[in-house]
Amino acid sequence: MKRWSCWGVSKVLEAKPSLPELIRWRLALDRRIAKRGVEHYLSKGMQAHQIGERWGQKLQRTREDLITLIQRERLTIVKREEPLPNPLGIRAWLDTGRKEILLFMPVLKSIEEQLPWTAEDLVPIALAHEFFHYLQSEGKIEFLSSRWPIGKRWRLFPLRTTAFDEIAAFGFARGILQLPYSPLVIDYFMVEEGA
Repeated sequence: MKRWSCWGVSKVLEAKPSLPELIRWRLALDRRIAKRGVEHYLSKGMQAHQIGERWGQKLQRTREDLITLIQRERLTIVKREEPLPNPLGIRAWLDTGRKEILLFMPVLKSIEEQLPWTAEDLVPIALAHEFFHYLQSEGKIEFLSSRWPIGKRWRLFPLRTTAFDEIAAFGFARGILQLPYSPLVIDYFMVEEGA
């Protein structure tokens, strides 16, 4: 198991890829985008991050304010001690039916063991990310997958990807929490460093 105990977040961030490289990496994870050519979608990925960040900056909240804002929307924050039964390592999940944001603490703790972010750092990032998706589900923020279809299926139906919405959610978390980095870097290190 890789330990980052001698490295702080700032040291890791010095070695991180640039924002365009992070977005290029995230887009390449979508096989349909990768098949069509990531470079064709890079500017849309950058725009998605900026749109999310601007929405977050409008709210610019501290961690406590974010929780208050979430509760004002009548969302419940649930900390689960068992992981979601899938191999994706999902840290948080929005259940729109129950109006809950589920935090999967074992996944957050495993990141904490392998990367220099603590669960205390990761919880507000996960909350902000899922809150962005909640605002989308309520029609308060548009779904960028609807704005930017990546092609047509059978030349009739728009082919959509959630990649732009996910990138925007990372931008939103950066903006609302006033982070000096995009939280997308955490996913990058989780995958690329084998966390």
